[in-house]
Amino acid sequence: MNISFGKKIPIATGNIQNRKTGEFERATVYELDCRDESDFQEVLLSRKDWNFNWEIYDNMQHKYNVLAHRIKMNPDFFYILQTKDNETVAMAEISKWENNLFSIDWLDTKINNPYKFVGQTFLACLAKESLANGGSAFAVLESMEDAIPFYTDVCKFTDCGKSGFHMDKEQMREFISRTEERTQASIIDLKV
Repeated sequence: MNISFGKKIPIATGNIQNRKTGEFERATVYELDCRDESDFQEVLLSRKDWNFNWEIYDNMQHKYNVLAHRIKMNPDFFYILQTKDNETVAMAEISKWENNLFSIDWLDTKINNPYKFVGQTFLACLAKESLANGGSAFAVLESMEDAIPFYTDVCKFTDCGKSGFHMDKEQMREFISRTEERTQASIIDLKV
């Protein structure tokens, strides 16, 4: 059981590739449980470097307020991917639905990112986290048009039409394996 006292909760590590050196480096995925206002600072970054961080920030504030009033809600989960130097290079909001479907509501990677494989490694870590939590499927219910090739060609989601994509358990496992092969390292679950 992970308890947060204003700290990020590490859930997994994977490799990303430094564009300058070509070397692979470990990066860590953290869950932000929104039980402490300090979690918001992790996504409240410069708007010029991000596309959706304010949307994620607003939803984190909503979760914080709901938790403060002890109201039941559909579980939303917030994650960031940070380099070994604690630079945030990706962030996401994921919802859990009926039948253990996990959907990616918001996914953002830093603009002009100095690393390769950020989105792929981040999603593979989140897919592994979803499987560990009984996930039956991983979905993107709506996507920006320029992100469609990433989801279909790189990650191999099945296109469901209207910018929606889906992976079942087996596809998730295959995606994790492909990512580990491309980034030359296993994705390590830190919660076991």
